[in-house]
Amino acid sequence: MTEACAYQLIEDDHRFLELCQALQGSPILAIDTEFVRESTYYPRFCLLQVATHQGTFCIDPLSLHSLAPLAAILDNPSSCLALHSARQDLEVLLQSTGRLPMNILDTQIAAGLAGYHEQIGYAALVEEIAGIKLSKEQTRTDWSQRPLTGAQLLYAADDVIYLSRILGVLSEQLDRLERTDWWKEDSNALLAPSFYSPPTEDAWKKVRGLLDLPPKNLAFALTIAQWREEVAQVLDIPRTWVLRDETLIHWSERGEISTEALRMRNTPRHTQQEWAENLQSRLSGDLPIELG
Repeated sequence: MTEACAYQLIEDDHRFLELCQALQGSPILAIDTEFVRESTYYPRFCLLQVATHQGTFCIDPLSLHSLAPLAAILDNPSSCLALHSARQDLEVLLQSTGRLPMNILDTQIAAGLAGYHEQIGYAALVEEIAGIKLSKEQTRTDWSQRPLTGAQLLYAADDVIYLSRILGVLSEQLDRLERTDWWKEDSNALLAPSFYSPPTEDAWKKVRGLLDLPPKNLAFALTIAQWREEVAQVLDIPRTWVLRDETLIHWSERGEISTEALRMRNTPRHTQQEWAENLQSRLSGDLPIELG
């Protein structure tokens, strides 16, 4: 069973500002985020959890008018954020605030360097190091629902309450192994903003089966994959809502598209038609149509 975990829920701008100001002096802040992106391209930030020696806090970004006070923490070179498998959390912070922290330590990276399973999850690492079995009841919960339940908030708080403990253990292990510098370097490599906005020209890497196509069909597929990524970004919908991989591959094998078969979810028909014309223009070698 999970140990009892006390947390404070922050739902108003004044308390949020006070908290961010109070946390500026914390050298280590354990951080986690909860988000949803089932129906969007970009993650929707639903909860921020922070744990320090001052306590554990669950911050509700959906109830706040602005996340600007977070700059006091993210822009502080004297603070270091501890996260587990940090990439998605950092993407959420960058998308929501336009900022990345100055320094981070990723406990998943540390665990790999210390000899644990390379991609070990947070719950498994907590159990292995601290002997505490975390609840999995809220793994698939809807973090956008309001109000959040006590069970949801307790689950969320657990995601940071033990981070400091395992961080200390891993830090000692890596010191003994003389791998601390590797840990810091690999962690901070995640702080390049370009890491979270790869060029749409690389969208083909996300298409299953694309490299099995004959060389003569690849250029056709690459164009469609880039187009699909750009549509998904502009409309903020999952790329598979624009076009499924299977359809993309099928069109590429045939060397032609079927705009009548295009069915973008949650998208007006006239918008779909504009984007279909845009794709046809690209595949014919003409200049792409400018869409707002």
